Amino acid sequence: MKIDRYIMALGLVLGGGIAPVMAHQPDTRTRELVNELASQAWLERDLATHELINFAEDISLDELEHFLLDPALTLEQRTRLVFVCVQRFAEHPKGGLGVSFGQVSPGSIEVMPIENNPRFPASAMLNPGDAIAKVDGVMMMSTLDLRLEILSREPGEVLPVTVIRAGRLVEMELPLGSFNELVGGTRLDPIEARRALERRWARKGIVLDPPETIGSGITKEHWARAAFPPDASPNARATTRRVPTAMVTGPHQLVRTGPSLNPRRFIPWASPERIYERAVEIMMILAGQRKQVDDAHRGLLEREIRQLVAELEALENKHDTQRLQAQIDELSRSLDALDAQGNGLPAEASP
Repeated sequence: MKIDRYIMALGLVLGGGIAPVMAHQPDTRTRELVNELASQAWLERDLATHELINFAEDISLDELEHFLLDPALTLEQRTRLVFVCVQRFAEHPKGGLGVSFGQVSPGSIEVMPIENNPRFPASAMLNPGDAIAKVDGVMMMSTLDLRLEILSREPGEVLPVTVIRAGRLVEMELPLGSFNELVGGTRLDPIEARRALERRWARKGIVLDPPETIGSGITKEHWARAAFPPDASPNARATTRRVPTAMVTGPHQLVRTGPSLNPRRFIPWASPERIYERAVEIMMILAGQRKQVDDAHRGLLEREIRQLVAELEALENKHDTQRLQAQIDELSRSLDALDAQGNGLPAEASP
């Protein structure tokens, strides 16, 4: 086993020293460490994980991500390697745009550039009142969406955006500065870092399939029978009975589901009928949100079609005319598909 060198490295860190640099090439060393993530010895697996996070500064995040594409990795290897990448990403250089946000709605995130900031070149390219509609062709739903796209890139990269400026759509490539140089920027929490990293992986073609989960075959009938057994006492889940959020009420007992002592309360389900009513309420909320998104998408498509039609009418070159007409036709088909999809949304729901 190769525990000796890990113990030496760990001892140096605990003693305030610096871990020695390995003599062999980083790619060979990385492969050895990744292989040890599947070692039969638990200590070797943990120490390899620890070294990849803390001692392997000469191994880049890009190199670690490359190994995620290896189909031969075991589930534990991949899980540990993902954990390593997330930890390393926290210290990895991340992009910053150098703007603050104004009014926000799907497909329209108003930006207010920070003036006279040469560290963020995009601030000189954007105007007050500009709104970012898309990044790399994908409509932005919120400031979080835009923030994740920025953080998933590195300083010096460009952010391909579609900006709404004075009512027109403008394609731009915004150079990114450094997230670490933002003044008053929002702290990056671990969940946000993981989501930004997943955006980075998606552009690299790294797709991690979730593992099989227990209970994937459970149906709503199973849940209903579990929640409302035939012999349940009608008073056990009376609507006037309240329990802590850390508890789930059953027909005969309370089952603890977590350590939380939060004083908030919830009302247990009174009947299967109430579950159905609540499901319909949630469905209508989601349908309303979907309609808002579709309306924003439709507005962008219509705006783009109008711009192309105006350009088409001003052109005389036949080749360019055919190109623009093909773009208009494609956008029109997307608009028709969106309208057809919207017609399938329920206008109202009833039991």
